[in-house]
Amino acid sequence: MSNIAKRNLYLFFFYLLSLTWGIIMSAIGLVAMLVLAPFGKVKFGRGRFYAVVGKNWGGLELGCFYIICENCQLDRRIVAHEGFGHSMQNCILGPLFPFVVAIPSATRYLIACLAFGSNWTSAKFFF
Repeated sequence: MSNIAKRNLYLFFFYLLSLTWGIIMSAIGLVAMLVLAPFGKVKFGRGRFYAVVGKNWGGLELGCFYIICENCQLDRRIVAHEGFGHSMQNCILGPLFPFVVAIPSATRYLIACLAFGSNWTSAKFFF
């Protein structure tokens, strides 16, 4: 099987799972993309729609969509973390994802921001 065929098969199953088992986060992501689209923030790459918003904050996974900050779009680690890592968790955990991953992750991020502000060196090791 060629690499293109493997990639297309991966995307087929990714969207199948994201739009069925992981529909809660994907529906929220679709609404976010529709809100951001008129402002020219939505882009398409690697078979995914994503938005680029703000600076210096990281990213957010919303089902089969994701949002990242301007200075993060060239950082492969953040794109992989949000665009593929959390997206796979959403496909696996489905309706449990918001409670098992999303809310705890957002809470940790907010606590780290309050505790360390923009000092990300310390915030990375906070938890």
